[in-house]
Amino acid sequence: MKNLESGPSFQPDQETEPKGPLYKTAIVLGGGFRKDKLEVLTMESKMRTLAAGILAQEGKIGRLIFTGGKTSGSEISEAQAMKDYLLEKFPNLADFQIGTEGESFDTIENARNVAKQMADTGESSALLLSNATHIPRSQETFERFGIETDGISAEELIGERSPAHQRLAESYQSSARNKKQIVIESILRGVAKVDPDGKLISQLARTLRGGK
Repeated sequence: MKNLESGPSFQPDQETEPKGPLYKTAIVLGGGFRKDKLEVLTMESKMRTLAAGILAQEGKIGRLIFTGGKTSGSEISEAQAMKDYLLEKFPNLADFQIGTEGESFDTIENARNVAKQMADTGESSALLLSNATHIPRSQETFERFGIETDGISAEELIGERSPAHQRLAESYQSSARNKKQIVIESILRGVAKVDPDGKLISQLARTLRGGK
């Protein structure tokens, strides 16, 4: 994963030494709602949001784009729920530039829709924030849509915030939930090799996530 202290691996927009945020945009991928509690974010979603707040608070990014549609029968999008959670936990970021992409149901749709938003501002690179197991496939997907990314895991970021956050990150990394996600990601990367357009994965994601 990327060490933010060393700056971006892709070429920055400026020709001289970059000033201000290391990244103009950070894309935060949706991690879903809990199946037992409608419109309550999963642990993955909360961790990604907390990590995004840390980056914004430290001045390392210029803006955030949260992604994720109305899944599991929810009335609001994952993207909006994550934005709301961010402002609940980081009220000092009320004036920070925060965008949402609330129409997608999987990583392919995340990338396609965000790429359209970034095209409007002429951007082709960003920081990509998710959980560690999800980042490799996500980076490959965004690259297909013309967005070069540096990926960093939510666990890595929040684990550096405090001892309590470190325990949370370590607990998640060793959990059965995370081990399950590792298996799922391995399967999805295999499927992507025979489903380059992502139609099968998108159809499966909409079915499993109850998209509407």
